[in-house]
Amino acid sequence: MTTRNSDADRPAVIIAAAPTGAHKSRADFPTLPVAADDIADEAYQCMRSGASMLHLHVRDRLGRHSLDAGLYREAVAAVRSRCGDGILIQATSEQAGVYDTRSQIEAIHAIEADFLSISITEILAEHTQADLNRAAELFAELSSSGTTVQVILYSAEQLEMWKSLKTRGLVPDKRTPLLFVLGRYHASRQSSPQDLTPFLEACPPADDPWMVCAFGAREIECMRFAVAQGGHVRVGFENNTLRPDGAGLSGTAESVRLTASALRADGFRIADVNDARRLLLR
Repeated sequence: MTTRNSDADRPAVIIAAAPTGAHKSRADFPTLPVAADDIADEAYQCMRSGASMLHLHVRDRLGRHSLDAGLYREAVAAVRSRCGDGILIQATSEQAGVYDTRSQIEAIHAIEADFLSISITEILAEHTQADLNRAAELFAELSSSGTTVQVILYSAEQLEMWKSLKTRGLVPDKRTPLLFVLGRYHASRQSSPQDLTPFLEACPPADDPWMVCAFGAREIECMRFAVAQGGHVRVGFENNTLRPDGAGLSGTAESVRLTASALRADGFRIADVNDARRLLLR
């Protein structure tokens, strides 16, 4: 006689919600959350739909991308008020054509986030020795302060670069969450599951948990494939606004709900915030 595994025995998959991003506007997407209270409301709906992590962008009063520490504090307070401790908050450090590397690093220090995302190509923009020294100093400072960094990688070549930095001791040899961005360089901005293959062939460090984000109507298909390979997922309006049938999503919470439903159907357990902290934070 066989017994069915309990839910707790099934692999836990983190769903991160990215509801705002740096580039889309409410003029194009009226449900895009931009104000702190709107972000908090969307975060709450995402949490109820299965998200255990929020990838947080903030905008200035004109709706432009910002790394202003005061705006982050306002948004974090709004999310905490709405969600309590039910969702893990990650601040972005994306330049988005607004910041250069120097001002980006200044903002990173001012934000003082517990959990932060950094694009390796922004920190190592020109791959000079000065860039390497600056990156090494930044990662060492963040490690010392207890900040967990998720490194954003857009290609297998960038993953190889990250592995080299670890091997050479230029970044702390600690477990570091990674985000693989699928399909960014496609002219159509339409991701496919096969976009993950080069990352897998580059062999992510065994101790570094990884997740993916994807563009276009095949987002959920990409998420299912990634989870089957041992990854976690990030969905939302930052990268995709379409359902699998090509119709528009009502918001990021709908994307989270559809993704969670698909992953449960595949036999996976959706991570709660305690799982997310255990799997991602140092």
